[in-house]
Amino acid sequence: REFTLEELHEYNGKELGKPIYVALRGSVFDVTSGAEKFYGPGKSYAKFAGRDITRNTAMFSTKEKDLDRTDYPEEKQKAVDKSYERTYVKKYPIVGTLAPYTYTVPEEEKEDTTPRGGAEYPDQVPGAKWDAKKQRFIYPK
Repeated sequence: REFTLEELHEYNGKELGKPIYVALRGSVFDVTSGAEKFYGPGKSYAKFAGRDITRNTAMFSTKEKDLDRTDYPEEKQKAVDKSYERTYVKKYPIVGTLAPYTYTVPEEEKEDTTPRGGAEYPDQVPGAKWDAKKQRFIYPK
């Protein structure tokens, strides 16, 4: 079964008798068996219940702002894959997939790539650094 993000939110552990689901890497897991220790109301990962935890997993984050996001640095892919295979696939049944959704990164989280001070060439901006991996200049704020 394919779940929309809105449908996934309904499986948040707040309704007695309803399963608890989380999504990771596009798969939806039934984590109800972990409710008593982790995902149930008042437990350490209760805020993950009914949410896409892909970014949280990548960033080792429990922050609300990282829920329902799939954007994360490329170098964090191994962490996501490891958690997916060793924790979720191993412990919890997959009950479906998460339909693609769009998340807009807040302006304050975006990297500034605009040259400063009217410089004609990016490398003339004081403090500008070339990011070889991203193949672009990163400018100081």
